[in-house]
Amino acid sequence: MILVSDDNNKADGPPSAGPTRAQLVLSASTRVLRPLVELLLANGVKHAEIDEALRELLVQVAREQVPGAGESRAISRISVATGLHRKDVKRLMTTPGRLAELGRRSASSEVFTRWLTDERFLDRRGRPATLPRQAAANGEQPSFELLARETSRDVHPRTILEELVRLRLASVDEADRVSLLTDAFVPSTGDRDMLHFLAENVGDHLAAAVANVNGQDDRFLEQSVFADELSEASIRQIEKLARKHWQALLRELAPKLQDMVDRDREKTRGANMRARIGMYSFATRMDEDSER
Repeated sequence: MILVSDDNNKADGPPSAGPTRAQLVLSASTRVLRPLVELLLANGVKHAEIDEALRELLVQVAREQVPGAGESRAISRISVATGLHRKDVKRLMTTPGRLAELGRRSASSEVFTRWLTDERFLDRRGRPATLPRQAAANGEQPSFELLARETSRDVHPRTILEELVRLRLASVDEADRVSLLTDAFVPSTGDRDMLHFLAENVGDHLAAAVANVNGQDDRFLEQSVFADELSEASIRQIEKLARKHWQALLRELAPKLQDMVDRDREKTRGANMRARIGMYSFATRMDEDSER
């Protein structure tokens, strides 16, 4: 069976009798949360920590919905909206931000992406070229130092290179030349960068889906193709094909996005938007779906 999800479809006619919208939302959210619960338990996070984090998040989001309200009124409205006791709401409002933040995206991932897509740093076959580590005297010839400095002004090129080498994404040879070892930035499991990608990619994907469900006028692209009754050999072919198309999309999009960033940075106003475009694939046994 093959199914194509469509983010632009809307239900026709009045809703039929059945579960309330709140019940349907809770059911859908449970499915969404299951992989996160698996991640939390696998890393030793206990119920008390999850409960406290959820309480803090409830207060943060509800607080954003009552901007400008005085503290006493805000506490009451947040308590009603979330079902939390006023005492807990007040505590969380006066001691916010205890959850650890993953911070901004890493300079190493930005350098990695630019190396894959900027034609100045590619060889004749369109692959990431081996670069001298240091810039030439005139500073114009392609080098890792030039690549790093053009990508990030806040982190020293040496620091970025050390991180790429640590992640086994790049190497430095005896001639002091830097080579990229892979075409996908995938840090080791549990690495800070990997968790950052999880938070950013899944967070924005879910935000797009939620915006579409909530009926915003400017609907976001959020579609997928689903198929079952497949063999493991077919799954391997699908994964290979998906990666091939992602690489093609990345090579087309990244340079255009970088040009837009460079152009819009020069403007004094209006450059306050961000965008994320992604693609994913997933496969599992059909009998495991029934357990989710």
